[in-house]
Amino acid sequence: MKKSTYIYTGIIIIFFAVFCIINFCGFESFCDSDMYQDVYVSKLIWNSKSIFPPNWTFSNQYFVLAAPNIAAVVYGITGSMNLSMELATTIYTLLILAAFAYMIKAVTSNKIVILVSIICFMAAVTGYDIVNTHQGQLYFLMVSYYASYIFTVFLVYGVYLRYLFANREEKFTVKAPESNDSVLKDAISDKCNNSVVNHPGILAYIIAIIFTIATGMQSLRQTAIMILPLAFVEGIRFFYKVIGKSYTKKDWAVTWKMASLAITNIIAYLLVAVVIKPSHCVLYGGTGIRSISTWGQGFVKSAGNLAKITGIQSLWGAKNYKQNIVLGLIAVMVICVVIYAVVSAIVTVIKTAIGKASDNVNDSSVTVSDPKKATERQIQPIHVLIILFFLGILSIGAMGTLMDIKIRDIYFFMWYPLVATSLTYLLIGKPTIEANADIQNQSDEAINKNNASNAANRYVELAIVILMSIAFIISYGSSAINALNTTKTQDQLTCQFLEENHIHYLYGHWNTVPEIAVFSDGSITPGGWYTTIYDPIDYLNPKGIYEDNHNGEAVYLILPEEKSEALKIARDRGITLNQIYSTPAYTIYTADGQLMEQ
Repeated sequence: MKKSTYIYTGIIIIFFAVFCIINFCGFESFCDSDMYQDVYVSKLIWNSKSIFPPNWTFSNQYFVLAAPNIAAVVYGITGSMNLSMELATTIYTLLILAAFAYMIKAVTSNKIVILVSIICFMAAVTGYDIVNTHQGQLYFLMVSYYASYIFTVFLVYGVYLRYLFANREEKFTVKAPESNDSVLKDAISDKCNNSVVNHPGILAYIIAIIFTIATGMQSLRQTAIMILPLAFVEGIRFFYKVIGKSYTKKDWAVTWKMASLAITNIIAYLLVAVVIKPSHCVLYGGTGIRSISTWGQGFVKSAGNLAKITGIQSLWGAKNYKQNIVLGLIAVMVICVVIYAVVSAIVTVIKTAIGKASDNVNDSSVTVSDPKKATERQIQPIHVLIILFFLGILSIGAMGTLMDIKIRDIYFFMWYPLVATSLTYLLIGKPTIEANADIQNQSDEAINKNNASNAANRYVELAIVILMSIAFIISYGSSAINALNTTKTQDQLTCQFLEENHIHYLYGHWNTVPEIAVFSDGSITPGGWYTTIYDPIDYLNPKGIYEDNHNGEAVYLILPEEKSEALKIARDRGITLNQIYSTPAYTIYTADGQLMEQ
């Protein structure tokens, strides 16, 4: 095994260890009100033994096989809300990385390239002090908001690529030279193994169907990022081959299997949205079509959100300028690579489709009888994968342009696998080995050219690893250090005080009380209002904790800007508030009557 294999494996382990440090050591400190609701609902799911708890109102998505569902099962074992979510996030992190590796193995069998690709994906989500950014919570940290979606994408795409390219290995049928030149042998070996694809197992397809159904039930998000791109790519392939009269039974098998995924995904969504109809509240617009006059406005907003997710805005970050400028420059380089990879993939497909490429996608190999074919582009799994991820981004952009839905920057989360795949493309996108009929007797010029090409590839590989490692250190380093800080925060001290006084319910602003209650690991339940004091919001917020019998074990947290109005409302209702705890950020009261409205 090459030294680089050990080094890159070590980097992956270090990255994973950083995730664990942030999740297990800093969960309570970093948990905000949004995250807390995912933690709390996992408890409700277990207690009610239902994925749709009757005393809960969801917002933009349901949970079927998401992190809260795994946390619910773990909660049934551990009895700890926080530990359950920490373990659930870690489990999903491992599942995502395994699914990503499974997908990339359909692109290349080169172990070094696979490891580099995993490093790129783990470090693709960037932003200084990452845990306090929206994008930092999507895959590997805290509650892994979109873990189930991206896991499903990787698994399905891995299956799809195997169906497309199994038994169609585009490899060089050359014999390694009888030479002591290890570099040349490695070059030929690497290139020969880049595109060997095995047929997917039935288990992988079954798991893909299960998660496609589950994520379909959760929201339309999976339809947008995965089903529509799949339908587009497979639809184009279908019509191209039918028109060319080259459509075979094997092609039909691929089409109906992908169609089955699409159909089950849509049926699953309709089952929940139309039949079951769990309680939910739509926060960011609807699925209606915008008026044509507002399409331009929708496009500009979508483009702006895509720019945010790329990290390029770090260039003009007001805080932590040195760190942000480095991340911004890395983002610029990454964007250039993505543009190059996407354009190259599209051009390759178009050239092949119109017959200008050297071979059709159905060709099984490049033989030694035609040496030029060894360096010419053909449609490979990496091209299809890049296009699928790119279409996933376009799909979200189109929704933001044409529909009433309000697109947020994190909805473009397919950018991160596109980044990793595009960087991988630099290593395997273009064959460079000059094959000829008598490779054993290559000329010195050919050997030197191959050596130079392979050495250049190694430099590119090293540059990518260094670049992404720098991005990872800047993005995750401060969060990991803060997670290891054992100094008690004010919120932790407040929670300790409440527990010592046997308080079980904490009423206050929705953005504030969960961040205190989380330190109790479930012994204190927060009930929050948002705009109207004492009026609990009716979604993503505990219910059934505002009765008169709860008031004896409850306190009210009042922010300085709320104090005047809160006291007035209490007086008007004939209820007395008694101050028991105070900090510069808030004051806590008991009340001799229930103030929370039902």
